[in-house]
Amino acid sequence: MKFAHVRVCITPRVGTPLAGYQRRPTSLGVYDDLYLQALLLEDAGGRRLLTVNADLLGFDGVFVDRIRRWLQRRDPSLAPERVLFATTHTHCGPATCRIVSSAGKPDAVYLAFLEATVKDTLVQLLGMPLEPAALSCGATTCRLGINRRLPVRELVDGVMVAGVRIRPNPEGVVDSRLTLLQVAGRSKEVLLVNYACHPTTRSGYMISGDYPGAVARSLRAGHGDRRAVMFLQGAAGDIRVPCMNTQKTAFVSGSSEHVVEYGAQVAQAVERLLRRGLVRQRADFAAGRRAFRLPYDQAGGRLSDAGAAWRATARWRLRHGGRYGVPMEWTVWRVSRDCTILALPGEVCCDLGIQSKKQVSGRFLLFVAYANGCPCYVPSDRILREGGYEARSSMAVYGHFWPLRQGLDQLIGSELAKLLSAI
Repeated sequence: MKFAHVRVCITPRVGTPLAGYQRRPTSLGVYDDLYLQALLLEDAGGRRLLTVNADLLGFDGVFVDRIRRWLQRRDPSLAPERVLFATTHTHCGPATCRIVSSAGKPDAVYLAFLEATVKDTLVQLLGMPLEPAALSCGATTCRLGINRRLPVRELVDGVMVAGVRIRPNPEGVVDSRLTLLQVAGRSKEVLLVNYACHPTTRSGYMISGDYPGAVARSLRAGHGDRRAVMFLQGAAGDIRVPCMNTQKTAFVSGSSEHVVEYGAQVAQAVERLLRRGLVRQRADFAAGRRAFRLPYDQAGGRLSDAGAAWRATARWRLRHGGRYGVPMEWTVWRVSRDCTILALPGEVCCDLGIQSKKQVSGRFLLFVAYANGCPCYVPSDRILREGGYEARSSMAVYGHFWPLRQGLDQLIGSELAKLLSAI
């Protein structure tokens, strides 16, 4: 196998609007820098895979499609199914995807800078000589994440009703599996870390990569440019960092010390894998892509009008394929006989990540969410039945008119099965 890798800083200027919370969006300073990384892999048969990874909330799907078309014109071997855009989903980065809390659209100035930087980075990457490398995998347990959906029973208008609140739920579903891919060349080593946990430690106005940035700093310490770390966020739609009050009954904003602590916890799991020894893989690439749509539940009632930013975002989604549902796509990479990467856009909830990995054979399975776009939360049927933020009101945050319809477990599983059988 051969590879090439590039890493560039994409920290925005102070004052650039941030996205990821309901807050005044303007940034006031920089806690740590944000980075864009691109990794090109080529197996012995000349088949290529390319991943672009960034410390951002998400890539807009229209942005991704435009870059893919441009890239394929430059290198026909890089068909869309062989190109994966992924983000760490930091909530302290610039507005790069369409959510109402960022005035309904990405920051135009930053987005122009980002597109130019991505293209320049890919031109540089494609012009580099490829270096021979060994591919290895490992998997372990990391118990950082906690489920944030707490079922409650509350008195509403004199009637006791069931509901869900965003509060710590230590009994809730989490995916504690951390999977590592190592690309080890003579001059550089690239670590791809896949783990599911929302980067919501810091909620202020400082630009930050949150704990995934701290993971990278910790793992690169003492290695310098000889080691790169790419954090591939998992199905973390309902999983977040355990930053809680002393009673552990509510989530609170974390400090810089929390960022370092959580990053160290993930980095230590990776270091344990490296000390234990990874399993060498024979690279044998195959890739596939399948488009489908998440159907709206129009019978469930239109979401309430949430203001001008919501209306602008909703109109944009209607113009870009969202009239009858949410455009989605599965991307699957078979990296080796024992290693498969599954990728899905949006804030995929944990149930669906676990379900999807069970459909695939092999010892080393990576589920990458927030991939090739970030159009909405993707809840499981259980979450739709329970209600709560991920099931309904989050759709308004992303500028949709309606919630999603039951049957997503079967739909997403069926579409994945069709793609797996075709590659």
